[in-house]
Amino acid sequence: MYIFVLFQLKKPFCILFFLIAVLHLASSQVSNHITTSQGLGTNMLTTIIKDHNNYMWIGSYNGLFKHEGSGIKIYKKTTDTARSISAEEMHGIFEDRYGFIWIGTTAGVDKIEPVSGKIQHYYLRNPNGRSTHVGYITSIFQDNKDAIWIGTDVALFKLNYKTGDYKALPVTKDENGIISHYMGYRPSVETKDGLWISTDAGLMFYEYQTEKFYHRYYNPGKKPVFDLAPPFKKINGNSSEICADTKGNLYFITGDNYLGRYNPLTNQLDSFYFEYPPGSWRCCITLCADNFDNIWIGLRHGGLLVFNHQEKSFLPIQKKEINSLISSNYISSVAKDYQGRIWVTTDNG
Repeated sequence: MYIFVLFQLKKPFCILFFLIAVLHLASSQVSNHITTSQGLGTNMLTTIIKDHNNYMWIGSYNGLFKHEGSGIKIYKKTTDTARSISAEEMHGIFEDRYGFIWIGTTAGVDKIEPVSGKIQHYYLRNPNGRSTHVGYITSIFQDNKDAIWIGTDVALFKLNYKTGDYKALPVTKDENGIISHYMGYRPSVETKDGLWISTDAGLMFYEYQTEKFYHRYYNPGKKPVFDLAPPFKKINGNSSEICADTKGNLYFITGDNYLGRYNPLTNQLDSFYFEYPPGSWRCCITLCADNFDNIWIGLRHGGLLVFNHQEKSFLPIQKKEINSLISSNYISSVAKDYQGRIWVTTDNG
């Protein structure tokens, strides 16, 4: 996959007007493509994040890349164990609150110290005890006690930051466990009270004070976000990402064709119906809020949908001709940089 960058106006104009404007300004640069020609080791990319120094970290099927503005640093698997990533295919990247970069490869989890380049390795074991294989490591995030949460194909693990010890969280229908370990690349949003987590069985909330999980099976407060009813149509959601806007509203995909918006302070739950473009996968959906609280939805084989929160409408962005804003409809990840620009990985630009 290639990566491209969409530029936004500094003033909060309606995103529809912005896109129409740039399409009519032939001399304006509306996207910047970064490929092997600019220093990537491969064009087959998987995910992307911004760190606290405003560098972009890009995962791929063949190495890790740090975009430093003036150049790209490549991390590969080598014989130097202390400075080598454990494998070159990865699907999860996360920066912890101390500036370390965590990546989930097909061999394990690596913790990278960006300044020295030293890498610490953690090798997870399948909780069934019969295999060391945990499949894809898709997501990594952190709680207020610095535990690192690691989403995999077989379990959601919780790793002790200091000791490296870990355990698989139980899948249960009570407050003592999770309802599913299947989740997207960036499935969590942290608040002062706890973690919101998006899974393929719906949203969960892990409360810091009580260490309880709230979800569709344990919902003593009868919060509507855990007990989704019409117009959402389905109680279970897709295994997509979750994001928050500048006002603290949570956005997620649920049911067949709905973007959900939930305000944890007011308990207000809204839904916005959209149509999937033909050929779109209804899973592996990536979400990102821009500086103006518009929500960018990346779809595999479906391009982008941009939700304008003021107009409550969806603008599709797809590759249809040479001058399209995007070079492919296969979207794997969307992220925002420090200037508010939207970075998007596709399989063709």
